[in-house]
Amino acid sequence: DEYRGRGCDVKEGCTDEGKRAIHACGTVRYTEGEGGAVCSPNLGPGGLCTKGEDPRCDGMLLDITEGVYRIPQDHQDEDTELSRFICTSKAVDPTFASEWERGALNAWAYVSSTSGGFKIFPGKMLYREDRQCTKYDPRIRPWYVAAASGPKDLLLILDMSGSMNDALGTKSRRELMINSVNKLIDTLTGTDYISIVTFSDEAEVVCADEGFCGMMKANSEVVRGLKEKVSGLIAKGRTHMSKGFKVGFEVLLKARSLEYPEGSVAGTSGCNTVVLFLTDGFSSDDGCRGSEDNSPGCGLIASTEVINRGQEALVEAGGQRAAIFTFSMGQQSDRIVPQTIACQNSGVWKRIPEGADPLTQMKEYYQYNAMALGDETTQVRWTSPYIDALGLGKMVTAAKPMFTIVGGKSRLIGVAGGDPFWGGGLGGG
Repeated sequence: DEYRGRGCDVKEGCTDEGKRAIHACGTVRYTEGEGGAVCSPNLGPGGLCTKGEDPRCDGMLLDITEGVYRIPQDHQDEDTELSRFICTSKAVDPTFASEWERGALNAWAYVSSTSGGFKIFPGKMLYREDRQCTKYDPRIRPWYVAAASGPKDLLLILDMSGSMNDALGTKSRRELMINSVNKLIDTLTGTDYISIVTFSDEAEVVCADEGFCGMMKANSEVVRGLKEKVSGLIAKGRTHMSKGFKVGFEVLLKARSLEYPEGSVAGTSGCNTVVLFLTDGFSSDDGCRGSEDNSPGCGLIASTEVINRGQEALVEAGGQRAAIFTFSMGQQSDRIVPQTIACQNSGVWKRIPEGADPLTQMKEYYQYNAMALGDETTQVRWTSPYIDALGLGKMVTAAKPMFTIVGGKSRLIGVAGGDPFWGGGLGGG
């Protein structure tokens, strides 16, 4: 009740001698000794020490015996997978504490799960703006995605028809899609390649900049350019899905067919090819009305014919068939066409509920990429440098996927990571 009164979600974890798992959105440790907090200079003062912490502490108020948890805001109380993570991850506390004591940890260490659970050590309570914790979902963070997926060619085919201007909750569908696509782009690393195609009356490739079109290495310049262009997309016209797939497969085939000079931004990872198709409506192909007046599955033939030809061309060019994951925004959008396309092409269809972040609905996409890692599952992935949200300055993350065996097959259960300081020292540049 105390946590709920602070505007925070509460998740029951397992008990250990009457002690519950500690949520990072719990009581802020204002004074040394409160709730087990100690004043530790090991990480320096950090950037948040002026926000309510004990002014007598020259370092950070941390719990160096156990970590704290964060859970996604869209969790369900009956989520047994999330509860299981909270229980089992308690076992890492003694190891983290031991490594901290011997000086092996010079910043944060953490584990996360496919359910969205996240545990970070040492324990650090979060400052709440207006009595609310900021949203956090590890599954859409660059370190998680990089470890869980590996190199890939990613093609986004986005519906930019006029109905994308309609509201879905408090924002328009276009705004929700743009926000999610930009966050998805941020999860890519320099080993990934990406291209974006939009469709309405016609379809076109979104270019990161002049001369930067097609399948491009997701370096900082391409990522920045694509995010800028995506943010400026305008929704208008009808919903010609088949045109989006036609242009999309032309991009994939070109990347597989051409020889690119060493160091070229254009090209292919040579690994997995994944298509993410997002729409909010009904097809306008094959003379369909493009609305709820459509007969069930209207427009399916036009899209499947284009996709089948494209898949065959990819294989003939020496590549593999692309896996196609489809997403329908809102309760009124068509199900049959996107669901059938996904089922025929090794993907999964999901309906995105009103107000939900599309990126949080892509669990199966991450699982698919993780399964494709094969013998590379032990490889550690490194992120680009970033600024620590808890005030420690510039750092990088080293992350590694975690698997279990289900029915004789590997199944991703989460990612473990640690944050060395960029430059090798506290606040290094």
